[in-house]
Amino acid sequence: MKEIRKGTWLCKIYLGKDARNKKRYKTVTLRGTERDVQRRLRDIADRERARGQLPVSSRTTLAAFLEFWMTKYGEKQLRPDTVENYRSIIRNHIAPEIGDLPLEKLGWQHCDDLYDRKLKEGLSTRTVRLIHSILHRTLGWAAHRKRGILFENPADAATPPALEQREIKPLNLEQTVKLLRSACDDPYYGAFVLGAAEAGRRGEILGLAWENVDLEKGIIRISQQIVCLKGKVHFQPPKTKRSNDAIRISEEVAEILRRHRQTQQEEKLLLGEAYQDHGLVFATKLGTPVNPRNFIRHHFKPALKRAGLPPTTRFHDLRHTAATLMPANNEDVATISEKLRHARRSTTVDMYIHSATDAQYRASKRLASQLLEPDGSPKKEPGQTT
Repeated sequence: MKEIRKGTWLCKIYLGKDARNKKRYKTVTLRGTERDVQRRLRDIADRERARGQLPVSSRTTLAAFLEFWMTKYGEKQLRPDTVENYRSIIRNHIAPEIGDLPLEKLGWQHCDDLYDRKLKEGLSTRTVRLIHSILHRTLGWAAHRKRGILFENPADAATPPALEQREIKPLNLEQTVKLLRSACDDPYYGAFVLGAAEAGRRGEILGLAWENVDLEKGIIRISQQIVCLKGKVHFQPPKTKRSNDAIRISEEVAEILRRHRQTQQEEKLLLGEAYQDHGLVFATKLGTPVNPRNFIRHHFKPALKRAGLPPTTRFHDLRHTAATLMPANNEDVATISEKLRHARRSTTVDMYIHSATDAQYRASKRLASQLLEPDGSPKKEPGQTT
């Protein structure tokens, strides 16, 4: 940068080389003090990097690099909800803490210190591990030998906290029946049933299309799910590849969906052209997609309250409930895993093993009653009184 007259600066930003190996520059004229101009110049450079017009170097700050990577690669490779999640983590937890560090000065110690601070602030181990995952993925891109921006990935040597499994609190059979009774007059009663009886995920249930429902054969397929991004409803592919598998539903569930379709058709005829048909099984009165948050706020939460169930119960807990009730009916792990459409059978075991605690207690109680007296002393021999 060069001051061409008092308070006016001519600045050149290096943009790398073109296809003919010639250097490219962007020239801008800025006004202000030298310090102000330098700050504004850095902002301009960051925006150019984000657009991919300025080569990223080891001197690039972590914040600028992450914005560059998200814009050029993240938004193309990641699902929309993942992009929103990544950006939120970067904006709230990474950039304010270590975003000013040049990549070349970023070390594993900075990562570990960041993880420790965030844990002390009360973030869950799951969120802190996501911070590590973002750093590891993006810095790994920079450390690739063909790019040569970094000699090594500093996050490789960092130590994220061990994952603390979130305690899953499924409903028991009595509670589940209470919930279904409280929701039986709700226009989305079928969604409750698909969650509790068919272990469906909320977004996949709300994204279910009639073209993927065969009520005669009792089969449904999940081809999309609904997510809420920045307050707006979006469709995206289901969570896993196995989510597309055929799901066999019972005659009772098929009948509920059949009645629901009849009601929906009647409402469609009443509204005429005002009805915006998206072909969804569960839609608003106008036929548009249901916002998942509105479904929870206006339908699921009120049903919980009417049933006298804990307000902390999540719709996803219905899926866990199904996963814990099926073993009680002596269903084998393979069948349950197929029903839940898990990619790995171990995931199914991890999901429902907590439900065995009641059964374990009963088994322990029976065995203990055979071995011990109520006060904990060894069982007395028949006829022994002392």
